[in-house]
Amino acid sequence: MAENIEQVLSQLEISETFEEQITLRTLISDKPAIELADIYVQQHFNDKLAGKTVKLKPILLIGNQSAGVHTFARSISNSLANLNFHTVSGKWLSVGAVTMHGFLGEGDEFSSYYICHGDKLNSACQRQLFEILCSEKVFWFDFEEKTWSKKEFKNRLVILSAEKKENIEFPLRTKFLKINLKPLSVDDVKQALSQRVKFLKLKTSCPNCIEKIAEQFPLIGKSMEVLGLAYRIMRSKNQDVITKEHIMKAVNLTSINTLSKTG
Repeated sequence: MAENIEQVLSQLEISETFEEQITLRTLISDKPAIELADIYVQQHFNDKLAGKTVKLKPILLIGNQSAGVHTFARSISNSLANLNFHTVSGKWLSVGAVTMHGFLGEGDEFSSYYICHGDKLNSACQRQLFEILCSEKVFWFDFEEKTWSKKEFKNRLVILSAEKKENIEFPLRTKFLKINLKPLSVDDVKQALSQRVKFLKLKTSCPNCIEKIAEQFPLIGKSMEVLGLAYRIMRSKNQDVITKEHIMKAVNLTSINTLSKTG
């Protein structure tokens, strides 16, 4: 159990460090999708410079895990210079582990809110989200006054991801700018892995082995998991260079884990 927690923390450490730096200008993803998102961001800044009333339209990212939706969402947030990136799974909202009002009530005007696995949002949660986006208010418990009140929710970036737009009910999906994401190719994943190594200033004695990760695990999320595991193995040995041995061990452990889940 402790080992699993350590693995998760190690993965989170390098993922968060990388994602704090990624922007639309450096993101490796579907080019038409990047261009559309960049137009959205530039229009926002142009409107602010022109003194216009700025209103951020919610964004619906349509694509599965092979499209790197989480990193795409974070790159939009970073490109808007938002300091805080709040994220939650639609599954947790649906089972009540986190409330929609509680999630969106956190943060301030410099915050972004990303709901992944929007397909998991039940009808009640989707209806709540629609009402919040329309009213631009959330219910918030004031601990000083010890009472519930309504809090303004204006000009906050809300990003929702789903595998299919049809999984988001009408009329909620009409509130969103829709961006379709294509799955990343193996070459894209290779570039993304190399980029992460560069951004994190990781040292490796086997650059070709990084590409081998993408060839064996073409899904971007899984390949990043392998890189994170190789990093953890390196640290467990009190070393500061990721070697071929570290990567091969990470690949083997990930393969065994994948087989045990499918078996």
